[in-house]
Formats: sequence, C-alpha cells, structure tokens
Amino acid sequence: MISLRRAVPELTSLALAIATLGAGVVVAPALPERMIVGWHVGLDGSVSLTRGPRLLGLNAIPAVTVATYVALRVTRLVLDAGNGLNPRLFELLAHLVLVAFALGQAWLLAINL
Repeated sequence: MISLRRAVPELTSLALAIATLGAGVVVAPALPERMIVGWHVGLDGSVSLTRGPRLLGLNAIPAVTVATYVALRVTRLVLDAGNGLNPRLFELLAHLVLVAFALGQAWLLAINL
C-alpha cells in the first residue's frame, strides 16, 4: 500500500510533464513559422505581442516543465516525512505547478492555431 501511495503521485506528475511535451508535438505542423510567445499589457492599456520562432514556442514551456519535474522528484526523494515534509501537501503543490505549466502550454498553442 505504501508503494502505491508513492507511485500514483509520481506517475501522475510524470503524465503531466509528458502531456506538456506531447501537446506541442501533436499540433506542430499546424503552427505558424513565427509564433506569439509573449504578450504584455502596458500601463496605458495597450497590448504588445512578442513573436518568436516556432522552435522557441514549442520548446520553452516544456523545457521548464521537465526541469521543474526533475527538481521536484529529486526534492521528494531527498526529503522525507522524517525531515518534516508533509508528502500530501508536497505532491499537491507539485501537481499545481505542473498543471499550471500544462495549461500555459495549451494556451500558448491555442493562441497560435
């Protein structure tokens, strides 16, 4: 039972990281060569767009997601309940971060389709 409690959060966080990577692979042929990679709202309410190459738009968020996933997994392995870590709270926060990256990637891809 303990191994299942540990495996399920790790597998779901891995699935979130893979989904962030896979979303770009699925829609890559339909994306424009110059993608919108940033948008900024000025103090006067004007919106400016930053465009970048497709390679940047497809790989920036997934690269940060994978690096964050690896850092979270290493942190979870190093710290344990004996060190004062609440495993459920840690996994909840880790999943929230990974979901935010997945939603950000989905939004970036949807804006450019």
